[in-house]
Amino acid sequence: MEPAGRWQLDRPDGAELSIHELGSGPPVVLVHGTACDHRVWARVARRLAPRFTLHMPDRRGRGDGSEAEEWSLETDARDVAAIADEVGEDVPVVGHSMGAIVAIEAARHGDRVGPVVAYEPPVHGGQGPPVAAADELAAILEEEGPDAAVEAFLRQVGYGDEQLGQLRQHEQLWAATVATAPTLPREVRADLAYAIDDERLASIGSTVLLLEGEQSPSDFDEGLDRLARALPDVERRVIDDATHAILYEAPGAFADAIEAFLAEQG
Repeated sequence: MEPAGRWQLDRPDGAELSIHELGSGPPVVLVHGTACDHRVWARVARRLAPRFTLHMPDRRGRGDGSEAEEWSLETDARDVAAIADEVGEDVPVVGHSMGAIVAIEAARHGDRVGPVVAYEPPVHGGQGPPVAAADELAAILEEEGPDAAVEAFLRQVGYGDEQLGQLRQHEQLWAATVATAPTLPREVRADLAYAIDDERLASIGSTVLLLEGEQSPSDFDEGLDRLARALPDVERRVIDDATHAILYEAPGAFADAIEAFLAEQG
């Protein structure tokens, strides 16, 4: 997939966001997760582009996105809200994995963020991998290099040999994934520290669709349950035969779920 265009959004703290654009129709923002950049959306975007104008940012430190002195989930959420402010009103935001947390939090910061689709946000609530997992990734990155660090991270989140093999077959995508390795320790720490605050989430006015794969690890269930209780306007659905690697394995099913939900929202 070659995006039709690319535009830049300068942020107050000096970061330069690179947003890749594809398609025609009403705007939708697609937010990638950890260990990837906008290119991870290729198969889903190809299916959505005939009906939507897709705006796919590279989050800070990935792809064409620049860094700034500070990074947090909060800065990413504000970045996504600012993108929605630029492209329209009541703009749907779709996030996968860590991008799903960013999408939900963006709805707190932008008046123009509309419906949110969140696929398997990794909310551990203190029950996920220990903080040592981030330190382990940092050590692997330093001692064995970015390729080994990326593989270790993907195994932490449930990728098996078959899924890793499929990803490695796409040389450009694997290279883009490996390039994100320096961001892995900080993102894992931020994920483990993310807490569901009922009062904070109660301020979200957007309808949020929580999606999960039928064959995904049960580790996601508790976090999804807690999010479903905390969000004021929420729906929850399961995609048959899907795993956390839905962007590679079942992009058509994911695109269909996104399109159906947005049609329901009018």
